[in-house]
Amino acid sequence: MKPPNGERNLVEPWRAQRPGVGVYSVYGVTLATDFQFVTPLPAAGRKPDLTFACTREPPAAPGWTDSEPVYKSAVHLESGEPALRMYRTSEVDVLAYTAVGDFYLWPDRIVCHQRVSNSDGPLELYLLGLVLCFWLERHGRRVLHASAVSVDALATVFLASREGGKTSLSASLMQAGHPMLTDDFLALSLSGEGAIGYPGFPQMRMWPDLAEHFLGTSRDLPRVLPDTDKRRVPVGDPDGLGPFCEEPRPLARMYIPERRAVEESGEEVTFELVSPRDAVIELVRESFLATILECAGLHAERFHSLVSLVQRVPVLRVSYPSGLEHLPRVREAILEDMRAAP
Repeated sequence: MKPPNGERNLVEPWRAQRPGVGVYSVYGVTLATDFQFVTPLPAAGRKPDLTFACTREPPAAPGWTDSEPVYKSAVHLESGEPALRMYRTSEVDVLAYTAVGDFYLWPDRIVCHQRVSNSDGPLELYLLGLVLCFWLERHGRRVLHASAVSVDALATVFLASREGGKTSLSASLMQAGHPMLTDDFLALSLSGEGAIGYPGFPQMRMWPDLAEHFLGTSRDLPRVLPDTDKRRVPVGDPDGLGPFCEEPRPLARMYIPERRAVEESGEEVTFELVSPRDAVIELVRESFLATILECAGLHAERFHSLVSLVQRVPVLRVSYPSGLEHLPRVREAILEDMRAAP
């Protein structure tokens, strides 16, 4: 398919890339781009599924600017405008970030019309977050708000929950030598009687106190964005926090973390099997894409996939004492529960 409006062809022939174009693997997708990522993305050695490019002029996609957005974010900027709008036409989906630019999503490519200069940081964050996750959902792959670690070649998943703790639980397992599969977004597909989780990229995002606990310092860690205190934590290199898993892994367990005050319930670590019905409710409630997918008319298909997922992969609520000093004991309890599973 010829790129519209004279866009650069990044991948033909893909093995003879010009200087500056890389081919990467992220969330199970092979991405070709000349965008210079700050986030370390694993190199890929196969033909790209998708290309990404930034342009200063909008690509040819008539009609969307004349339509009403199907979604407006509840978050507004100082100007009063929504931070994000979504438009849908028969040819293209457009995610329009007011403070950055417009992402055009086609089946084989994503193009960002970067309307705001010096916005590469947020652009990269949005691309590797909601934009790619929406593209994946649009093409039948599910994305959970979750972290995952490979234990005995199986994915141990920690779902986002109101009590939090998924990042600290994953980091604790990584500290014991278990490779990280993904930090914040878990892309997966249903396969046979189970499900397969795909690698993200070798980096975590942590608040300074958590980074200091696991690495001893947060002083030299770069910020995720200039106006946030959250830090980028390397994974997989000699100075990083634990190894990185570059291969897909079958899902073995999904845990809903529930931290509690020690003075209320003691130091016991408990596991409770969650019914499929309640598990689906949790997955929908904590999904960062739920409202957008509903506005896009994709929620019914996703809901059926989630029902199938929780029937294939056990979901357990793990309740444990709050406090970083308890993490080694919590980690051992989780590993024991994983290895006792049939």
